Amino acid sequence: MRLRYYFKNNIIAIIIAIAAILFPFIYTFIEENLYENDSMIITSYEMQVVVEDDGSMLITEREHVLFEDGMTVYFRDIGYGKNNDSLVDRSSFDEDSIQVRVYDSNDQLVINANSLTNTSTDSPNTIGYSWRNDIDELGDLIRCPSNETECVSIFSRLPSGLSPAATFEYTYRIQGAVTAYEDIAELNWIFSPNWGLRAENITVSLSLPNNTHSPEDIYFFGHGTNNGRLVSLTNNEIVFENSRQLPGEVTEARILFPLDIVPNIAAKNTYSLVALDLILEEEQAIEREDKLYYYVNIAVIVVFLILYLLAFWLAYSIYLKYDKELKSDFYGEYYRELPANYPPAEMGFLYRYKEIIKEDVSATLMDLIRRHFIDIDYSGQSLTDKKPNYTLIYRREKDSTDLKSYEKYLLKWFFDIVAKADTLTLNQLEEYTKKEKNAITYYECNRVWIDLVKKDSSKNDFFDKESENVIKRYAGILAIALLISVVAFLLWSVVPIRSLPYLTGISIAVTALFTSYIIHIKRRSKQGNEEYVRWHAFKKFLEEFSHFDDYPMPSITIWEHYLVYAVSFGIADLVEKQLRFKFKQLNREQELQASPMMRYPMFHTYMHMRMMSNFTTATTTINKARAQRVGSGSGSGGRGGFGGGRSFGGGGGGARGR
Repeated sequence: MRLRYYFKNNIIAIIIAIAAILFPFIYTFIEENLYENDSMIITSYEMQVVVEDDGSMLITEREHVLFEDGMTVYFRDIGYGKNNDSLVDRSSFDEDSIQVRVYDSNDQLVINANSLTNTSTDSPNTIGYSWRNDIDELGDLIRCPSNETECVSIFSRLPSGLSPAATFEYTYRIQGAVTAYEDIAELNWIFSPNWGLRAENITVSLSLPNNTHSPEDIYFFGHGTNNGRLVSLTNNEIVFENSRQLPGEVTEARILFPLDIVPNIAAKNTYSLVALDLILEEEQAIEREDKLYYYVNIAVIVVFLILYLLAFWLAYSIYLKYDKELKSDFYGEYYRELPANYPPAEMGFLYRYKEIIKEDVSATLMDLIRRHFIDIDYSGQSLTDKKPNYTLIYRREKDSTDLKSYEKYLLKWFFDIVAKADTLTLNQLEEYTKKEKNAITYYECNRVWIDLVKKDSSKNDFFDKESENVIKRYAGILAIALLISVVAFLLWSVVPIRSLPYLTGISIAVTALFTSYIIHIKRRSKQGNEEYVRWHAFKKFLEEFSHFDDYPMPSITIWEHYLVYAVSFGIADLVEKQLRFKFKQLNREQELQASPMMRYPMFHTYMHMRMMSNFTTATTTINKARAQRVGSGSGSGGRGGFGGGRSFGGGGGGARGR
């Protein structure tokens, strides 16, 4: 019962908690899988780089691209500038070195072009170059995005379509890519740019000019991604790869090697500076920053774990102090008599943690019949008839001084408001709720009746008042928990701590659950719990009493009393079946016939069914009327070895398509 109560009352918090925990995973999945241009996907990218003795790079790259149906155009933007402020140490793109090969889905060569290729638009398969001021199929000049100055763009068009896949092979030379210092040569380059689309299986093989140096003389530092790794490093070849390049990432490397490997480097690419220690110090700073984020990430995880443990410890302490039911003196499995003499609706208030349900309406009505405030005129109809239409008769002359306020109101509800008379038939009650105005009145009466039940039931001190004020005691802690969640959420977007999204989600979930939990804490008082365990044992007795051989069956009058509670428990049909079996077994069936409430089998169940039917009819009437009003309206509308740090090397670019 407690679990059902807490689940029902905390369902919104549970939904928020689940959503908060799942959101970072969904967000990360979308971020990693849905890119700016998901109509293209680079499934693999291989780059072969040959560093020449003058510090240039001869590059051959192969891009395997999946295309959406209908796409015919692909741009490869190649950034070639060094990311420095020098006016002298510049790199350049050798326009005469370009060679372009395009292969279709069957790996058949469909374009084989170089810098001298005629790019007339009359050609079915077209290559165009930005440095020649060629135009694309729309008549626009071929340019890199935002007209970047140190960038060239290569235009490929297959009017027959690029789908489903194509391979683009580019060979070109970047002149002056290496920078020489007095003690070291440096190649700091973005080998795989931020594509703006999904890029996977990136492999870069870089060859240095022949030399006799030891691999220990070669330095490699990877940047721009957390998914990269150095595969191998020798004095002549370096291989590194990136399994998946996420949005905003690049695959960048800074490579240092002895000066004599590039003996013919141009003077303009040479600095009079002893740079090795400075570069190593800079790389150490980048590494320290990466480690700092790593340790900060660990520290954040530890801090949040401590906070979560404190939250669970606090919740458990609150449970022990304010929520755990007080110990009862009764330990029996069954209770064979009424635990208390208050009416069934108040029992339901205690039993279901202040929840009043429609069974309580039926049980109260049956109790008033049992106590002869209401008589029943069967008019010779039995429950075997198609739809017995019994008549309820209000005995106004009976002294109602001892009736509870909600019992008096129920009589008013049924006889003064619905029937406007001292008699009310079941069919008349059902017809009443078929009109919208009456249906609304019926529900309003039910609401008033529930409020009166709760008001009268609260006089019994069933619940611990101190437990119901827990929220006031812990408002400050809740405010701090909420503040932590908000701060974590704000930091998520500005601090590259990988665990922060998940910790934020968990924090919001914990805060929501903790807040909802203490808001809905309800503990029965010592007296309330003592009576609850007896009522629970009494219910179990009602469900199983027919199996007791030693149980002396009391009179039918007592069982009439028991049955009104069975209605509130929702087990009246089961209890009545057992009762009739036992009375038949004991040859006491004449007692059943003498009882106005037991004369016909399943009377209690039938009456409750008719009461429930009235609520259903009222709901249907209201919904149908509202739907008709909406339907008759007019108009419409709506709204539709790598680290995450960077050394900011040269190069860049990307890809586009349509």
